[in-house]
Amino acid sequence: MNNLFERPDEDAFIRTALSDETWQAFYSELRNKAVGRFGSANRRRRARKLAVQCFAFGIIAAAGLYLAFPRPNAPNVRSASTSIERATPPLPRSVITEQQMLDMFPPGSCLLAEVNGQKQLVFLDPPLAERGFPIATRR
Repeated sequence: MNNLFERPDEDAFIRTALSDETWQAFYSELRNKAVGRFGSANRRRRARKLAVQCFAFGIIAAAGLYLAFPRPNAPNVRSASTSIERATPPLPRSVITEQQMLDMFPPGSCLLAEVNGQKQLVFLDPPLAERGFPIATRR
């Protein structure tokens, strides 16, 4: 514990030495300035805290309003996909005969075979089929 000023002989000497008017005026002015600075710092701290709270409330309110109301200019994903499907007319169904299908590939590159009761196109050279064939047009 600090007992520096509890000694009566030193306390009386200090009080006597510092008891003039200039010291009292200086001390009270210094005290008033310190109290003023502490008060203004406290007010600034409160104002800063209030500003941050208002800003956070504004952000939360804006996000809530953004999510609560639909945007009229934003197209709905379902309506956009259905409108695209309806806008394109369906392609006419055309039936390709087996001979027309075989004529699309180079001669001797494939044949039509029946596998498990179903007709399938079988390529004789699978690596060539993976790379692709040049388009051959026969008339």
